[in-house]
Amino acid sequence: MACTRLASVYFLGNAPGLSRNGVFVYDNNAFAGTRATVYYLTETGGWNTTFGACRTIESPPLTIATTSLPEAPAKHSYSATLSILPHTGVAPYKWMLFRSKLPAGLTLNTKTGIITGTPTKTGAFTFTVQVTDVDKRIGHQTLSVHVN
Repeated sequence: MACTRLASVYFLGNAPGLSRNGVFVYDNNAFAGTRATVYYLTETGGWNTTFGACRTIESPPLTIATTSLPEAPAKHSYSATLSILPHTGVAPYKWMLFRSKLPAGLTLNTKTGIITGTPTKTGAFTFTVQVTDVDKRIGHQTLSVHVN
């Protein structure tokens, strides 16, 4: 199956193994769950394609799975891993803070989505993380961490 990507539209070429009933469903994990159904109409006398149409269903939005963080003990080592919901993005991902800051002493690894460090001040802190996948899709999540 040849699949060529042009912006958010997927064009499907020859489909080896296409069933004779003329319907083929293509699911390529490399495109994060994009599914296209191709309908082929054939002539009565044989296996000659006379028409092909493609319907594209967009991939689900990039979604951050992490919705809460564990409490962070002040002046002690802390680590929390942010994650993506399965099948909502294509690695590699780039993590960043979106118009916000982490508590003093904590940092976000932009490649792994891991928050680490030693928080220095107590309190409740709210911040927003942003993740971007290889297809430039973006997801946001507002999180809170309580440093005690």
